[in-house]
Amino acid sequence: MRLVWVVLLIAIYALAIFEPAHAAGGQVLHPKRADVALRAAPSGEAEVLRRLNPEARLLLFERRGDWRRVGLFGAVGVEGWVAAEDVSAPAQPAPPPEPKPIRPEPPPLPVFLLEIGGRPALEFTGECRSVGREGSSARRPFADLVPKTYRLQARAVLCRVEKEDFRGRLKALLRRDGKIVAAAETSAPLNYVVVRSDGPWGAAAGWRGNRGLVVPSP
Repeated sequence: MRLVWVVLLIAIYALAIFEPAHAAGGQVLHPKRADVALRAAPSGEAEVLRRLNPEARLLLFERRGDWRRVGLFGAVGVEGWVAAEDVSAPAQPAPPPEPKPIRPEPPPLPVFLLEIGGRPALEFTGECRSVGREGSSARRPFADLVPKTYRLQARAVLCRVEKEDFRGRLKALLRRDGKIVAAAETSAPLNYVVVRSDGPWGAAAGWRGNRGLVVPSP
């Protein structure tokens, strides 16, 4: 009989010193407030064995109605009953949020270079139409002197360049990612060129034309 008591005391001591991964009740409880009564029986009239503070850790052994039989960690052989409303289990950590799907970055738009050349210092005006990622369109007017290069980032472009003087030639070269897409050059009497990439207006091309430029008499 004495051996049985020794074994029992060892088991209780092990529970008091070490927090088990699994126990009869499967939970570790904490008093919700200071001065919670640990009683000898599941009754509000039973003897108070100890007063517990929120820092105490209680191992749940049994549930009986509104009472819980618990063992006190760190106190050899101390167990008793506490009212269920006076204790709570530690809050479980919230599950990690579901990862949001990562939308792949769209590929970068092509880069077009409009290179305008011809007689040095020849004055010109012009405009480029560009098509964006979602089909949106934009216009970019310009006016300058030869030579000049414009950088355009778009899905497709169409550019018209017009010289302001009948003397000399004007030429336009359109590159996409470093490769020539279209080219055009005026003769002396002709006054504008058009270059375009593949796009809603058709296939890549370049051509020249005349809007009726008046050549003054000598």
